[in-house]
Amino acid sequence: MSDGESAIPGRSNRQVHAHSCLCCGARYLCDGPQETGFCCAVCEPCRWVELGSQLKIYRAIVAEMERKRTRIAHKVGRAACENAHARRRKLKTNASLLVAFGNVMSTHIQSGSNAQGGGSHGD
Repeated sequence: MSDGESAIPGRSNRQVHAHSCLCCGARYLCDGPQETGFCCAVCEPCRWVELGSQLKIYRAIVAEMERKRTRIAHKVGRAACENAHARRRKLKTNASLLVAFGNVMSTHIQSGSNAQGGGSHGD
């Protein structure tokens, strides 16, 4: 391997340098920018703690989503939910809906001059 190449394709070796952790203030060695292009702002132990906190939040979100799905299934019936799931699988990707936290947004591309936001609703 030549200088500037790494074992990971598309990523060059960076000079190892040090940072101070934003959480605990400890000095730690850094191998260089992460996938985001920035160096990690916290040491590995603090990052481990932070990831654990995020995992708890994500688990709570998933549990709430599952409770909502269960309430809907009880309200409208399991067969209606399964039929809707089957219909959604048949939709083309360019005609699908994006549903997040109860909000439905169409992903259809608008045609005409308004597609780039050029018009107003009063026209």
